[in-house]
Amino acid sequence: VIDLPEFFEDHREDYFRGFLELLKFQHEAVAGKEQQGLLEQVKGAICECLVLYAEKYQEEFMPFLLPCVNEVWSLLVGLDQQEKNDQLVAKGIQFLSSTAATTGLSLHLSCEKVVFPNVLLRDSDVELFEDNPLEYVRRDMEAADQETRRRSSMDLVKAMGRLNEAKVTEILIGYVKALMSKAASAGAGEAERFKDACIFLCIAMAVREQTHREGVTVTNQNVNVLDFFTSLVASPELTAEPLSQRPVLRASCLKFVTVFRNQLPREQVGSTPQGQLAPRYDPSSMKGHLLQTVHPMLQLVASSKGIPMNEYLMRTVARIFSFLKQQGAETGLATLSPLSAILLAMSANPS
Repeated sequence: VIDLPEFFEDHREDYFRGFLELLKFQHEAVAGKEQQGLLEQVKGAICECLVLYAEKYQEEFMPFLLPCVNEVWSLLVGLDQQEKNDQLVAKGIQFLSSTAATTGLSLHLSCEKVVFPNVLLRDSDVELFEDNPLEYVRRDMEAADQETRRRSSMDLVKAMGRLNEAKVTEILIGYVKALMSKAASAGAGEAERFKDACIFLCIAMAVREQTHREGVTVTNQNVNVLDFFTSLVASPELTAEPLSQRPVLRASCLKFVTVFRNQLPREQVGSTPQGQLAPRYDPSSMKGHLLQTVHPMLQLVASSKGIPMNEYLMRTVARIFSFLKQQGAETGLATLSPLSAILLAMSANPS
């Protein structure tokens, strides 16, 4: 860690006093209308600075910790669900996550006022899924963009869980049960959003350690992942007909399957229409299912139908052959011709 410059250390009280005043400041002239304005950008930058102090300069930051936490908390509770506030909310929650171990945040209030409101799907999220599914995938399915409300809320749950796992789990399981009860009596659109939030809350609760390659390696023993899968994800949603209904919720169900691929028995996943995602299948049993999807995907990319040059289709093809290794060699040779055609087309129009 680089030492805090002497000037900053000597004037830290002035800096933090200014930070706190700016976090309180409100004026329509500098606030954004539909997109984040100067005011939201400044407050977001302040939250980023506070994260740095909380993580790297705890001793110097300690006298100002509680006032900063209180002000950021008030800021988050006061912000609405408009998209212009998304990055500011994410950065504010990130700060709360970084201080969870030292401030003793109220678990009930944190879940009720911060986590729960920011995992529910909004109209804008559904519109994004329909209009720009690639961006939706980047944000929520692959977590490439860390500055999202959901990702930050999940990180806050994990941070609080490290302090009192059993209590946080008890609180969130209560929310999941309440959401499922609401979903049973709500209309189709609302029910889909409630169930989607349940899936994200379960992932936030259950995952303790994971890697990109191996998936989840350690889970919260207070959460029964298999029971959640069979009661909400597998039977009711992934097997429901027609498959074209509730696409956002299905996408979240598939996210659940991929996240917990090491914890779910292959018999359970294999019983769903998307059974080719079954975890721990060996390449020989998966070979037929996987290889029959390769040529249609390459044809889709080559013809530029759907989403032109979809990078996720190409990534899927690459991972199929990486998984099959030698067993995919014969089919791999046959794909060289269409792959060459795709590369030539892209090189002719690289933009």
